[in-house]
Amino acid sequence: WPWGDYDCMIKMGSWTFDGNMMNLTKYENKDYIIMEALDLQVGKYASSLIFTEDSFKENPLETKFYPCCDEPYQSLNYRFKVQRKWRMTEKGMESNPSLKNKFQEE
Repeated sequence: WPWGDYDCMIKMGSWTFDGNMMNLTKYENKDYIIMEALDLQVGKYASSLIFTEDSFKENPLETKFYPCCDEPYQSLNYRFKVQRKWRMTEKGMESNPSLKNKFQEE
């Protein structure tokens, strides 16, 4: 704290509908989440967070079968790390002295 990197995840899916009723797919077949739209709208200080280079190493699309049911159940589980680029203090903007490399989209 305050400059560490933090493990995060976002899991999306349905507990009600199986994979035959709701076919989840990755947006534009990408294994990562895109943040560029926010940065372009507000400028380089739009977000004080970055996805670090060790983010999105796994395929987020998961398909599971349960003993009770023959149907597949799908979810999208994005795992990533975030780190703060800067923070505001009483003296103004303070840059992160140990900032990791930013995740590079394909």
